[in-house]
Amino acid sequence: MANPNPRTDHLPKQQPRWKHLPTRALRVPEILLEDIERYARSLDNGEKLEKAQTIQEFLETASIEELLSLKQNLEKAISRSERVASALRPNGKKIDSMGRFQKKSQGDRRIPI
Repeated sequence: MANPNPRTDHLPKQQPRWKHLPTRALRVPEILLEDIERYARSLDNGEKLEKAQTIQEFLETASIEELLSLKQNLEKAISRSERVASALRPNGKKIDSMGRFQKKSQGDRRIPI
């Protein structure tokens, strides 16, 4: 049961580390935590962030070495995706462009008379 008259006068007063209040807790993957906190702190401090470069802008300004590296990485990723997709297909069924399994054609189903 909560204390209806808590004594707080002996507790040190803490200054918030954020300029913009109120704050709230957020659950994020641990691997992204540092990047997200760095981004949030820079926004809180009023720092201007560089505009994210679009893929089109990257392709227009990239050097030949960067483009060749991108091509190689894309080929690896596509190959890996194809291997995963083929491993997931039951009994060698083909997958249509929407990612659904194609039904095998049953041929002509005439009933003999």
